[in-house]
Amino acid sequence: LMPAALSPDAVGAHPPSGLLSLAHTLFETSPLWLALPLVSLVGVLKLTTERWALAPVMWGGLHFLMLTVIGQATYSWELTPLLPGLAILCALGIVWIGEHLKLPGATWAFSAIAALLVISAAAQSLLTLGLESRQSACCDALHPTLVSPAYQEAGEWLLANTSSSARVGATEPGLLGYVSQRPMLALQGGLSPTEGEAALPPGDVFSWLVAYSPDVLVLNSNPIAFSNESAIASDPWFQSSYTEASRIDSPPDSDGPTLVIYQRSAQRLPMSDILIDLVELSPELTLNRISTDFSIDPLQEDRSGLIGLQWWTNSSMDEARYVAIRIENRTGAIVALNGRELDFHDWPTRTLITSYHPITVGPGLVPGIYDIEVGLGPDPFTISWFPVARAKVPFNGSAFLGGISGTRAQFGAIDLLGYRLARTDQGLEVLLLWQSVETLFVDYTVFIQVRDAVGSITSQMETQPLNGAYPTSAWSQGEQVPDTYILDTNGLPAGEYEVFAGLLDRDGRRLRTLAGQDAVSIGRITIAP
Repeated sequence: LMPAALSPDAVGAHPPSGLLSLAHTLFETSPLWLALPLVSLVGVLKLTTERWALAPVMWGGLHFLMLTVIGQATYSWELTPLLPGLAILCALGIVWIGEHLKLPGATWAFSAIAALLVISAAAQSLLTLGLESRQSACCDALHPTLVSPAYQEAGEWLLANTSSSARVGATEPGLLGYVSQRPMLALQGGLSPTEGEAALPPGDVFSWLVAYSPDVLVLNSNPIAFSNESAIASDPWFQSSYTEASRIDSPPDSDGPTLVIYQRSAQRLPMSDILIDLVELSPELTLNRISTDFSIDPLQEDRSGLIGLQWWTNSSMDEARYVAIRIENRTGAIVALNGRELDFHDWPTRTLITSYHPITVGPGLVPGIYDIEVGLGPDPFTISWFPVARAKVPFNGSAFLGGISGTRAQFGAIDLLGYRLARTDQGLEVLLLWQSVETLFVDYTVFIQVRDAVGSITSQMETQPLNGAYPTSAWSQGEQVPDTYILDTNGLPAGEYEVFAGLLDRDGRRLRTLAGQDAVSIGRITIAP
């Protein structure tokens, strides 16, 4: 995991640029260093006869190639394995030149000249480094970065205020770990334990923080952003999980950062997997499963939680995408929405990778089904949404109003417990109280009919419970579900009418009661002249 900005100690964003930067700095301090690569190039000609030299030279080359493939920021000490190979090539180059001059003692003479050049270049570089101001851009690649005294003080605070087993997460763990003597977790990922179940997205600090859950965090004054709009310390989930314990300022005469120490105030809740069918969000990305640290059946309201998304990368991607998550009911009311940008260009292919996303579910949820959807797009305003899981808010049985007339009838796995009829300006209001005998996996349709004295249907409707907002496939065993329907009876002539109710299966066939009825009478109404 790489931080958003390069560390001051880095000489380049990747090994080639780091090597060029280091070479450029050396040549600035002394042009005599140019002799080394020139002589080394000549030494390559001797490798055909001096095969013993291939091992150290290739070792340095493979090391550089490995760093290049990894593509991480490069520090000057990471290039030191190149020195043995460079020295051997220089020696072979001197020998080659001496052999081809064909003069007595030419090899020794040229060796002495080369040694004098190296000593002169080194002396000139050391003199330049000693005289150059640290603010000069000339020698940045050779100057070590001074550690702010605030890190020493923060390490002493950790030593005095945390247990010896406390895991500490930090942006710059070096001196902190030495002074505090505590296990360190680097937010860049270099000192993090191996993730067990799935890899984490490269560079995603928030997913790193959730996965490893350090006991203490030491962050510098430059917030570590995990989205384009907000910083980690201002996120509701972070604020509910960590509390600021201390703030350490650098001395006024230094340009060091202010360090903020956070202690975990709430333990991370376990994530519960929701197994779903594979959802292909794009040709490159497939969603394998989703997990939450809060209940979705029933859906917990008015709280901040986490959603984990496990991805399968079908092929490489070269850009960042905006990933959003929302929870909405079947009427279109959104009760939770959050999103952030994920940079997919460094993700390994054919690998399971888990990212974590904070989300806050609002208060005042109404009973019904809630769809959990994942969105993917180039920006927050251009998103394609995909349903990935389902949550629900059940009815509270103790909140039912009185005045229910009993007319119990059992349609297979569903009981009709009672009803209530009322005339309104909109028509006939019918309240039906249902109860599931067992957990259902089928969506049934409710039908209601108003019949006249000779049995002719004068008004009717067919709909799923709560207009589809709470289908029967979501009902739990023993759950009671009240539902209100409005039938248009304003145009009916005066007379006596009877109201019937029943259920239809997915093929439109009527379900029968235990008594063999395909519809149950739930009352009579009189329409006066």
